Amino acid sequence: MLSFSTPTQVVIETTASGFLLFCAAYLFKGVHDSSQTQTGSYILLFFALVFALGSVLGFFKCARKYQTYRKSHPKRRS
Repeated sequence: MLSFSTPTQVVIETTASGFLLFCAAYLFKGVHDSSQTQTGSYILLFFALVFALGSVLGFFKCARKYQTYRKSHPKRRS
């Protein structure tokens, strides 16, 4: 089983949240596509909102994890 350090976990989770935000933006673009039916647009909108919400929550989780890490690991002065 892989285990990563906390800073590496934060980078991976932030990247994943960024990708979710990219996917949400791509789905939002599809909502306005004129070739979609009304039902299809609603389905795309639902998933775009779910992806966007997941992305925002992921960014908040990463920020909290990083703040907790910085408090427990202060910078060393040499």
